[in-house]
Amino acid sequence: MWHTLDNVEKFIDSLVVADEQLAEVERRKGCQCGGRLHRADYPRKARGVPGQWDRAFAQRFSFCCAERECRRRRTPPSLRFFGRRVYVAAVVVACCATTLPTTRAVAPRRTVDRWRQFFRHQFVDSRFWHHARAWLMPPVREDALPGSLVERFAGDWATRMYQTLRFLAPITTFSAGSPMEG
Repeated sequence: MWHTLDNVEKFIDSLVVADEQLAEVERRKGCQCGGRLHRADYPRKARGVPGQWDRAFAQRFSFCCAERECRRRRTPPSLRFFGRRVYVAAVVVACCATTLPTTRAVAPRRTVDRWRQFFRHQFVDSRFWHHARAWLMPPVREDALPGSLVERFAGDWATRMYQTLRFLAPITTFSAGSPMEG
């Protein structure tokens, strides 16, 4: 997937900057108990990333409440990481979107099949999708997700991928209030 991008560095940098902005928004909200949030990033060993970019995917931004009685963790949405999956979000989306240029396999076939099942079943049944799909007129083909979603956005491949990851960011965390419930 990465070899199809004209400027991989710029694309990855944009994902990191977006995650930093999402983290700052989350930090400003504070904890549900009213306490301040302290930075408590955790290490990630992301798969599907070229070796020279490991550093950009080495940590997931996260916070924990400063109140001793609370200490609740709060992990902001992300464009780099897709929940607890070990592969980075761009790889998950690109591998599942059959119309995108992915000439090199970066994940085992069974893993990609599992991701596709997620998009075709759990994702389309989620509260997030039931609300978010209203913004997409005409509707995208649910049986072709996430490829049909990527195709909806304008621009070159990197721009469309970035916009797709931005659109999907709310489902990348549970601690900040998951729209995937129900």
